[in-house]
Amino acid sequence: MIRASIRRHFQIMRRVNEQVNDMYHEGLGMEANTDVTLSSALQHWNKAVPLDNNSDEKLSANTIQSLTNFYQHMLTYWQGLGLGEIPIAQYGGFDDSDDDDDDDPLEDDDEFDQDGDFGGAHCTIQQGMQQVVQGLAVPDLVEQIQLQQEVIRIEQVNQQQQQQQNEKDQPYRVRVETKDGSIIYARSCAVTIPIGCLRDNYQELFASPLSPEKVEAFQTLTMGRYKKVFLTFDAIFWPAQQAFLGMNIPPSNAPIPHPLGTCLLIDNFWAKDGHACMEAILAGDQARWATHKSDEMIRETVLEFIRTAMNLPYKLQDKCLDCHITRWEEDPFCKGAYAAMSMGGLQRHIDAVTEPEWDGCLYFAGDVCSVEFEGSVSAAMFSGRYTGRNMAQYLRNQRGTGPTEQSTISNGVVTSGEEVLETFPKEKEQLLSSVSYEDHDWRELPNHVQQAATQLGYNKRMWDRDLEPPSADLDWDELSPEQQRSASVIGFNKETWDCE
Repeated sequence: MIRASIRRHFQIMRRVNEQVNDMYHEGLGMEANTDVTLSSALQHWNKAVPLDNNSDEKLSANTIQSLTNFYQHMLTYWQGLGLGEIPIAQYGGFDDSDDDDDDDPLEDDDEFDQDGDFGGAHCTIQQGMQQVVQGLAVPDLVEQIQLQQEVIRIEQVNQQQQQQQNEKDQPYRVRVETKDGSIIYARSCAVTIPIGCLRDNYQELFASPLSPEKVEAFQTLTMGRYKKVFLTFDAIFWPAQQAFLGMNIPPSNAPIPHPLGTCLLIDNFWAKDGHACMEAILAGDQARWATHKSDEMIRETVLEFIRTAMNLPYKLQDKCLDCHITRWEEDPFCKGAYAAMSMGGLQRHIDAVTEPEWDGCLYFAGDVCSVEFEGSVSAAMFSGRYTGRNMAQYLRNQRGTGPTEQSTISNGVVTSGEEVLETFPKEKEQLLSSVSYEDHDWRELPNHVQQAATQLGYNKRMWDRDLEPPSADLDWDELSPEQQRSASVIGFNKETWDCE
């Protein structure tokens, strides 16, 4: 039954993928298609794709479709949005030409493990997320992190203000003010504040004007909704070995619509560490319902869903010893769980967020700065690395002349001083080649780098698939002056180009 439902889910998603690919081929891709939701596409294909009636296993068509609905509900967890808020364009661009609808998706996927996750060398952080925390725990860096410092104002420093605040006329470009009255001057600044906070507070936060494209991006992009409801019991009453439990209430068992719908995903802590605890995950429409609800109401609603789904003859309230609920949506410094691409969100909005402001001294980074990995720790890390390189490039270009001051990290705002500067290159090509973009996806490249790559013969498909243009077969000295300049922008010099 499970395999039949998964097979049907994959069949439907392949049809959705084909529908999106057709739109792209007709010129109606991400940048044009903003009015077709994933929900409407799924509703269409749920009816159009015939059910696989297997008489040998006596599978009920209603049961298969009910379980298929659960797998479709799982799509809300990546975005943190309801199916009616997710643009269909998010689910295209995959080449399924060699796939057979009769193939078993689990048997074909050699990276899938029995815990329901994906492992292997492609993982961003091989040793787990604790590596991020350990990296931030370096003593020299910890000393520069200012906790409990709410940034209330960021502005560009003009030439007159520079002279007034610094007798030596050091090239400070940004002024940051915190709620306790602290003032920080910096040569460059990176803002990693969540997009939900930027959306609601950019007018008060930024005292100097931002580009219209940036403002439009802030107003369009959004945060996903994702609540974790941790429930601890006096003993387990659920399957012990499975790491994740999918719970489903068939419509026939719920004549009155349940506030959480018909599907619920459970993380089983007993299977992981022997604690009689489960984590109910509320995402998208479920999390919308739970936002601003009391802990007691959420607790009672989730417990009743579990009791109904498992057809238990007793209530769970007396067995539940403790309950904890995350409140990212209500947190004024988050206003949501993670960045998401909702209806109306376009590639150009992501590009606008990543573009520097204020003559190149103000940068933005975070999980919103990636379409492919949006909303993930990986996206935040890629964005941070990319932004750090660009900030270093900017500071090199500025050739700071004042004494070294330290970097400061405060409430999602990073201000950086001259200590990141290295030896200044004497020539433009050497300067440009000091930052390499080889490890970046095409979408992560600044416009001028994409233009340089195009000059060398690359396009998005070739770049992302590590395919080389004819110019790659030439030695450095065989490149035209324009090609050499383009190669330098990407991060090459004569030595590194000829070694490739």
